[in-house]
Amino acid sequence: MNKETWDWSSAMLPVARKFDGIEGKVAPMGDSNTYANQASRWARYGKGRTEEEMAICRWMRSHEEELDNGWWLAADDQPEGRSWTAASGCTSAEYLAGGKGGLPPLDEILARHNPQIAPILLGTNDLSAGVSPSRFLRNMRSIFEKCLANGTIPIAQTLPPTTWDKNGDLGDYNDGLIELAEALGLPLIDVHGAFLSRRPGDSWQGCLVSEDGAHLTHELAAGPATPENIENCGHLLRCWLTVHKVMEIKKKVLDSRPRASILLGEGVPDRPWFPRALSLSPPSGEIIRVSSVEELLEAVEKVPPGGTILIADGHYMMPRYFDIRTDDVTLRSASGNRDAVIIDAAQSRHNEILGITACRGVTIADITIQNTMWNGFKINSNIGVQELTIYNCVIHNIWQRGVKGVTVPEENREEIRPRNCKVQYCLFYNDRPKRYSDDEADKPERFGGNYIGGIDVMYATGWTISDNVFIGIQGRTGEGRGGIFVWIDSRDCVVERNFIVDCDAGISLGNPSRAEGVTVHGTNCVIRNNFITRAHENGIFTAYTRNCLVQHNTIHDPDSGPERLIRVILDNEELVIANNLLSGPPLQNDSTPPARLVQNWTTPRVDYFVDPDEGDLHLQRASEQISGRADPAWSTERDIDGEKRSSPATIGAGEFHSR
Repeated sequence: MNKETWDWSSAMLPVARKFDGIEGKVAPMGDSNTYANQASRWARYGKGRTEEEMAICRWMRSHEEELDNGWWLAADDQPEGRSWTAASGCTSAEYLAGGKGGLPPLDEILARHNPQIAPILLGTNDLSAGVSPSRFLRNMRSIFEKCLANGTIPIAQTLPPTTWDKNGDLGDYNDGLIELAEALGLPLIDVHGAFLSRRPGDSWQGCLVSEDGAHLTHELAAGPATPENIENCGHLLRCWLTVHKVMEIKKKVLDSRPRASILLGEGVPDRPWFPRALSLSPPSGEIIRVSSVEELLEAVEKVPPGGTILIADGHYMMPRYFDIRTDDVTLRSASGNRDAVIIDAAQSRHNEILGITACRGVTIADITIQNTMWNGFKINSNIGVQELTIYNCVIHNIWQRGVKGVTVPEENREEIRPRNCKVQYCLFYNDRPKRYSDDEADKPERFGGNYIGGIDVMYATGWTISDNVFIGIQGRTGEGRGGIFVWIDSRDCVVERNFIVDCDAGISLGNPSRAEGVTVHGTNCVIRNNFITRAHENGIFTAYTRNCLVQHNTIHDPDSGPERLIRVILDNEELVIANNLLSGPPLQNDSTPPARLVQNWTTPRVDYFVDPDEGDLHLQRASEQISGRADPAWSTERDIDGEKRSSPATIGAGEFHSR
């Protein structure tokens, strides 16, 4: 019976993201059952390993006799009956404090050897010493938590059957370890259950555990790991279980870690398949031309309603935050080249770049903003901002929110809530995941370096967020908001034709938490015709919505550990999810009431995308599974490229003929 029933892969993703050591370093920790040379023999040079088992052993470098190999660390003899990571006769308290046979304290072991994964088996000596279950479990919690804080994934292991159980506490030890693993979200190997399932009753003694009742048998420790052999050798069985658990962790967690997008690293990301903005109409009203920081700041103060500020090509190092407070103003580059006008806040004394305050009808277009600690475009919707357009801009290395719409006070909320705003044809990208040094306000005790997102708006009404590209919007441990976050009583918003690649999350409509007095996050909102690639936290997420529609999106994340390509939780009344193409795990429909699912197609992995590694999810050929299979009642007239759809339409965001 599998006692590991919790989602540990999601819990371990941020731990894996924190790790900064040698990839593949797996260091078993424990007492003599770990220190014994035979404990790691099969992993290091065992017989009869399959190609998959050999591959994981090569990844772990388990055959090498050096400090970079954690299996060798566990077995290499040191004075007084210990190795680098295990000691004979060691209790859980001694493992924490150090000293047994000269074994260093756990803190020093982690600091010096820094394993990526640590299988941990302790407790037999605690049982023999009569240590109470509560004290033992407190020690084990401390051991696990120290590993987690280091960025090491601990593998909890139940104790094998033993005759050294002085007070009859083995059951409480093991039950407590399972509960502790679930509480901390740890992977678990039920060693006790695996032994008894193969050798029930007392038949384990002399077969899997030696006649002394504590030490595992070793005669067949080198393998091969045939069913017969693992029923008759305790060290072989435990080592085989551990190697296979490491394989599972690598697949579900390590291979699912957010990675630096291959679209980054060569200047401003650009691909032929990115959406292309049309040029704006010629400027109107009074025109003010600027070519210096001083002229720009002065123009923003003096421009009359309906005026246009044209910014000459150049790199503008801003000394401070500035904002637009005048109706119907346009701020744009004179050349129309968004890469040629760079508004840079790296030397600013403030932590935000450009605000929009108490005005309507403002357009900001064809510029780049970059390098600020908090917000790029700050929509001060608490004092009224309507009909704002942000068009064809680059938002680069903004370490909280690229576009931020703040909360709206209750007393005049309906009057001043941000209405009819547009964010279109913009590129949001960060060069790397966020660090603590990027944002002094994002502390370990608050958001852990994960307070980051592309667009974050509240109380939005009638918004259009379309034709944008989001690349690499990632928190320190992969738990950021990601691309688009619309929440807190937003209404009648459309999110469409966006390309989201290697962000922590794709599109979030709602949040598990709600502001006081707010019961619904999104009403009458539509998410359609978007490409989302490797957004491991959530591809598309909804919570507390009413009468919303998720249709014709394509989401690619075949190696997703959390399996959240589409995730629907809590209350989503009248939510319809239709005609979506999922390349990876199936959607999670955990809403109450459940969302209505219509003609969504899920496949473990597809081979008909043009370039899924880069995020180009256009179809390179037709497929009988999806072509002409969309439900007509829930089809869009056009696809992600604005091309007219076939009739009946193709499931997903793109039609094949559009290429």
